[in-house]
Amino acid sequence: LQQQQQQQHGQKRLEEQFIDDPTDTVPPAQFNGQPRYVPDPESTRPDYWDDDDDGEWEPAMMANPLYEWKPRQIPNPRYVATEEQFIDDPT
Repeated sequence: LQQQQQQQHGQKRLEEQFIDDPTDTVPPAQFNGQPRYVPDPESTRPDYWDDDDDGEWEPAMMANPLYEWKPRQIPNPRYVATEEQFIDDPT
């Protein structure tokens, strides 16, 4: 949608210089002592839940905001440098 809006206004979307490496490993379950997912604090047990029929209730999981793993960055093959990105050297 954003790309369509930019094209409608005559703007060209610039590619990022670096992108996430699609061949990078799957994120680990824990990184720097933080789990990737944590129980959602807003998740509540439904009134109709029956441990005998439904099993032990577990809260929904959510992405841990303290989990800071990021995929490796690689040069973007579709990136094209423009003159505006360079600073003239006055020397």
